[in-house]
Order: sequence, then C-alpha cells, then structure tokens
Amino acid sequence: LLAAKMDRFIDPCSNYCAVHPTIRVGLKNGTFYDQNSARNRYGYRNESRRRRPRPRQWLYIRSLQLDMPTVCDLPPGIEVDLSGRNIILAEDESANMVQWYLSPFNNSRNQRGIVTRSGTTNLAAHAIAANMPRHHNGFYGAWTENGTLVGELGRTKGKAVLTRNGRPSLHLAIRRFWQNHPRGFAVARDQDNRSATLSFLMFPEGGRWPETLEAFQAGTYQFEGGRRKTASLLFGAESDQDAGPQTRMLDAPLRALAPVVWYRDTGTVFPLAEAGQAPRVSDERLAEAFDRYDRTQRAKVIRDAGDPAATYGPFKENRYDKVSIPYLLERHPEVFTGWMNFGDLVWDFGYCSLHYDWPYSMLIHGLRLGDRVFLDVAEDMARHRHDIDQYHVEDTAPWLGGFQRFEKGEHGHISRQEPVRGRNLHWEANARPSHTWNRGLLLHWALTGDPRSLDAAEQNGRAYRRFFYDQHKLHEKETLPWREFRTPGWAIENWLALHEYTGKPEYLEWAQEIFEKSLLAMEQENGGIGHILPEGRQDAQQVAYTIEPVCRLHHHTGRDDILGYLQRTLDWHREAGTARGFEKDGAYWPLLWREHWTDRELTLKDTPMHEWSQTFSWLFADGYAYLYRMHGREADLEIARRAFTDSALYFGMIRVSDPDARHRLGYHWGGTPYGYTPKVQGLNGRYGLLYLHMDAGEENP
Repeated sequence: LLAAKMDRFIDPCSNYCAVHPTIRVGLKNGTFYDQNSARNRYGYRNESRRRRPRPRQWLYIRSLQLDMPTVCDLPPGIEVDLSGRNIILAEDESANMVQWYLSPFNNSRNQRGIVTRSGTTNLAAHAIAANMPRHHNGFYGAWTENGTLVGELGRTKGKAVLTRNGRPSLHLAIRRFWQNHPRGFAVARDQDNRSATLSFLMFPEGGRWPETLEAFQAGTYQFEGGRRKTASLLFGAESDQDAGPQTRMLDAPLRALAPVVWYRDTGTVFPLAEAGQAPRVSDERLAEAFDRYDRTQRAKVIRDAGDPAATYGPFKENRYDKVSIPYLLERHPEVFTGWMNFGDLVWDFGYCSLHYDWPYSMLIHGLRLGDRVFLDVAEDMARHRHDIDQYHVEDTAPWLGGFQRFEKGEHGHISRQEPVRGRNLHWEANARPSHTWNRGLLLHWALTGDPRSLDAAEQNGRAYRRFFYDQHKLHEKETLPWREFRTPGWAIENWLALHEYTGKPEYLEWAQEIFEKSLLAMEQENGGIGHILPEGRQDAQQVAYTIEPVCRLHHHTGRDDILGYLQRTLDWHREAGTARGFEKDGAYWPLLWREHWTDRELTLKDTPMHEWSQTFSWLFADGYAYLYRMHGREADLEIARRAFTDSALYFGMIRVSDPDARHRLGYHWGGTPYGYTPKVQGLNGRYGLLYLHMDAGEENP
C-alpha cells in the first residue's frame, strides 16, 4: 500500500556528512479498515456483486513523511529556511511549516444533484486545531517552532534549505507543493546536537481526507485501496552554490523535443498534423477552420488566447470572462487543488478522471503548437492519471481490475457523490472497460521516461486481455457480439497504443481478433451493409468512438476487410444518420448527427433536438478523410470538410442565425467551464488531427 523509491541520491562529500532517508508512517491505531468497520463508508461496492464478495479495503493514516537524518557535525545555531521563513535552531529545537488550504463552506460546484452541505469543512473546528483565527479562509502556511505557532502566510513555495556556516548545505524541493496541499517540511536537531533531520511531510499530521466533519474528527487521511499518490522531490547536498536553478526545474523541467516534422514524417506519433498548415484547396472558410482549430487548442491553456464565455447552449448564466485550465486553478482552488484533486477536471457528474484522454490531447498539441504550457498541464494530468485515475488492483473481477476509474466520481469523497435515483450511495461507480484510455500515458512515458505512466498503461492492456479472453472467452468463440460496441473499440485503441510504443506484436494480434469477432462479425451478421446493430440502429456516439481505432488498425495492417468495414459503416451513416448542413427560416444549421436512435424514418423536423448532436463531427471528419485518402471518393472528402469546418466555426451552436458568428474560444462551453465542457473540449482536442493530416499541404502525407 505504501512504497518509496529514490531513483538517484546525491551523496555529499565524505568530509561533510552522510544522509540516510527513511519513511515514517503514523497509522490510526495501527490498523487497516475494511468494510466491516463502523466508519468505512467509502470506496467501491464489493468487487464481486453476488458470489464471493471481497471486502473493500481502506487505509486510515495520520501522517506520512520522509525523514533525512544527517550524520555530521553541525554548529550550535544552524539556519533553516522552510519555504520563505528563516529559523535559527539552537540545541534540542525543532520547527515545521505546513501548507494548508481552508475550504469555504460552498465552492464553485453548486450544481444540480451534488450534495454540498455535508461535504464542507467545519471551519471553526479546523481553525481551533490549527491555532488559526476562525475567519481565516483559503491558502495559508503555518510555521511552528518548538511546538508554538509563530506565524502564517498565504501560498508558500516547496523548498527547504539548511545552511551551515553561512553556506547552503542541504536542499529539499518538492514539485507542485501548494497545489497538492496539505504538505510541509520539518527540521529538528537530534539528541546528540551534532546532527539534524530534515523531513518532507507528504501528509502532515492534522490533515484529513475527505473534507468532512467525520474525517476531521477521526484525524486521518483515508486511502482507498487501488489508488496511489506519488511525489517528485529534489534532494541535494550543495556546500558552495545555490541550488535554486535545479529546484525550479521541478515545476518547469527542461524538455528535449525534436521538431514536429520529425515526429510526423517518421511516423513516431500518428496522426500528427503540423500547425499552421493550409488546406490543399483554396477555400476561405476551410482555411479559417484550420486556423481556428489551432486557436481552439491554445485557448484551453492560454487565457489571453480565448474569448469571454458566451451564454449559448443550455446554460443561462455567464459568470466567466476568459477561461483557461490554469486560470481555473487560480480562480477555484477549492475545486482544482489538493493532493487528491490536483490535475483532474470537473464536469456535471463529478471529477471526470481525465476522460477521453486529456493527457494525450495536451501532449499532442504541445508537440504541434510548441507552447510550453501544454506540456506543463499534461505533466500534471499524467501524474493524476497514473496515480489517482487508475485502479491499481488486478487480482479481482476481470470487468474491474486494472481499468481507468469512471468519469462520475469524487475521488472517494462520497458526501459529494451525485445521488442515484434520489439516494446517496456510499460508493463510487466502478472502473470499467468502456471508459479507459492509455495513449496519453504512453506518449508521456516516451517523452519523459516516467515509468509510472508505462506501468498504468500496461495495466490497462492486461485488463482488456482478462476482460475479453478470460471472462468472455474470446479465443474460444467465432463471434462475440457487443451491443455497447465502443468497448471493443477502446480495447483496439489501448492495444494498438501499446503495440506502437512497446513494439510487442501480441497487442496487434489481439486488436485484430477483437475486431474480427466483434465489430466486423456484428456488421456481417446484420447484412454486411454498415449495420453494426440490427436495423442499423447504432447512434453516432458509439460509431464515432470506434472510427479512429479502426482507421489505425488498417494503417498498421493494410487489411482490405478492415477498410471495407469502415467504408460500409460510414457510407450507411452518411445516408441514414446525418442532417447535413442546411439553411432554414433564415438560419444555418451545421452538420448534425443522430445521437439517440428512436425511429429511422424520422426527419430533423420530426425528431426531438436532443437526439441530434454536433459533438461528434471531429471524429467523423477523421473517418471520412481516411476513406478519401484510401479510395479518392469526393463524397467522403466533401462530408469530412463540412464536418470539420462547421465544428471549427460553430462548435456548440446548433442553430446559427448569423453565418458570420463564431463559437467562443476558451475552456468553456455554453458559458461555463463545468457542465459538459471537459467532454466536448476533450473530444475536439483528441480528434480532428487525422483529418488535418490528410487534407493539408500540396502532397499527400
């Protein structure tokens, strides 16, 4: 449950001192808690619903810290800087600094269905425990010397320096320190007064999770089984120079990147459309769409690149001006910071667990556009993805173990969990194969070498293997119909990503087998005319999610049956599942897709508008563009260009009264950064690149 690893330790000179890191854990009564404990109200349900249930497991701890005792002669009064406050330690003295955040009673997520009252911190009790004024709210760093509070400030930096004889001796710096509050440092002279121990308080005593009165009274952090929390730190012994540049690199590490054309032309990252490209044809609106696609991506992370949030769509209130993801961190720290939440995004149903592969979207556009902020946001997201958003349990039910956590959760904060059918549930929805992505993890591993990302991605690959082969006996069957057929589509995507980044051939073999026995077999059983489901009642969402995995599978294999399946499916959908862009009553209606299927014969006029969507145009544009490059059919290119152009210009605008109007750029949709924003903005970042790759420049890439 707890592990520590130091990849490299910088030993000081032999004439100075030696350092021996140790981990110290404060357990609550020295016990682990399972589902039979009176206080256990968090976590998944029993992993097997009916037979042989395994109890949920939680670890309740009071603190976790890394101690670094020094073995050397120290002067009687050593100076220590704990994140901005200098302290002189005489004999038998100690000091610590902890970065806290006191949550307000209500945060920015006052949305329908979410319980807020029972999920807030008891401010008075917290203030008394921390010896803080009761009116205190927000970030503060509390300094204690010899057990007495001596001061406080706001946000503090994650750096501690021990100075000996006027020279910096020991440096300890922590990545994303205040963002992962509560965290802290401590220093104490040892009993012999010749040495001192410098400590990183990863989870300082007095903190708690979740932010409920119950957790506060228990005085514990509650760790759900299957989650991880890791930290990156820089520890060095520098007697003659300042380690400032090195410590600053924790939050802004150097990146060794090749030119984007190298990644594209070598096929190392596919598809990878170069930024600033023009379409192959002279078309003013299409050229504008190319430009707006890149601007749409930049506006998600660079606030000044965006527009004020508008109020079109289902939302009536506009509380925001320009919005970017880093801006949300500053404006709403009560939602986006904290050791469990930092790096994730929020939508209508809770934290989204970075669904639809946000780390990949950030990394791919960081490569394309060259803006450093993409890579920084991607780094924070990747860490959350491989720690918190991954279910690190594999010896369990095949439909659960090793998958990505579901998109409608609160990281274990069940008091804020959305009620289901009017009831508050004491568990979160299970991780599942229909909502698991690993390409972003693998690209992060390839660019940084972070083994935690590779580990989580390979867990996902094994999870799909167990799910389809062990549970559903794929290898023993001729066909495996799957009505929610995006699930085999995601299996293909996960296995192909692992094949591309690790080179192991078995992943490509598994991807071909699940395609043959599921997607292709279903389409053939229903007439071989593009009907994946009987009577062609598949909706745009399910079809859209399978498009890129099938294109990618053909890209790797060149198999005619894969391309034929893609052509028949998209041919059918173009004729039966779209309302192509048209003008009506003085307004322009962008290209729409039948998202929910009721009656195939209904027209746009007869079908309720909530059954039509523009959201999936980016994904269909990729598929039709790929078909065009394979067959050269103008009908495929025409609908691909229309889908891409309408989305780039009118994204989120179902009906456009002024054709010169444009959707607002930024991390918002319908006037809010919550709602469905992380889904729709995730999709337009994850997709559209295959189309750009196919329809840009004078020559075929």
